[in-house]
This record gives sequence, C-alpha cells and structure tokens, in this order.
Amino acid sequence: MASFLMINRFKFFQLADQPVNFDATGSSIRLAVLSGKFDYSTESTWASVRALSVSGGNWSQEGVLLTSKTLAASNQAWRFDAADVVISGTATGFSDGLVIVVYASIGGTPASAPLICAATADSTFGNTGGNVTIQFDSQGLFDLQ
Repeated sequence: MASFLMINRFKFFQLADQPVNFDATGSSIRLAVLSGKFDYSTESTWASVRALSVSGGNWSQEGVLLTSKTLAASNQAWRFDAADVVISGTATGFSDGLVIVVYASIGGTPASAPLICAATADSTFGNTGGNVTIQFDSQGLFDLQ
C-alpha cells in the first residue's frame, strides 16, 4: 500500500470559511474504500467520488468513522493519527477495493464533505476472503504544515 497523499483542494478548504475540526472529540473523520482511481488534483469532495465507493457485507458505502483520533504538534506540523481499521470478512463483502480515502463529514452531510487524503493499493482487495486490516503508518496518517 502506498502512503496517504494529501488531496490538493483540502489545503485550500482548510483556509476557507469551513475548516475541518480535527479535535478528537468533535470531528467526524471517515474512511471509505473506492473501486477505482480518481484525479487527486481535481476531486475535492465525497460527492465527487461517492459513485466509486464499494459496499457489501460488513461495509457501508460511506465507510466508517475513525476512532482513537489524535492531533499533536510534531516538527512544525500537526500530525493526525487514528486507530487502524479492520473490515470483518464475509462472503457477501466486496472484492474490488483499490483506493482508500479519508474525508471529513461536516454537519452530518457526507455529500459536501471534503476529501482529506487517499492511498492507492498495489492491487484490488476485499473482505470476501477474510478480514482486511488497514494499518496506518506508525508516524501517523498525515501531517498538516
């Protein structure tokens, strides 16, 4: 799995009038799985990539809320981290996952939620053959500088 890359438009969004609140108790940061690649430089909201989102047994199209979130200062940047995500295996699951996206659901409206970062897998994956663990880097999920 490649490293997570920050979505270009997200940095602009943070400076606009609706910045994402990364506070561990107040944020609604979600992780979803897509079945196809998208343009990191132009796509900016959940609505723009939702049609690519996979779903199936034990997995919702909107993905899951990240848990155990932390935001800490590190080397003149803010480092965001969260608990790894385990997708339980099931015969009725999905088998065409390719991209993992992280987005911020603002005001409970996923459609307008900004994409934060994404990572593309080396090959497709799914939970039809067993559990899938999405393990974040030990140094955190991403940095905001």
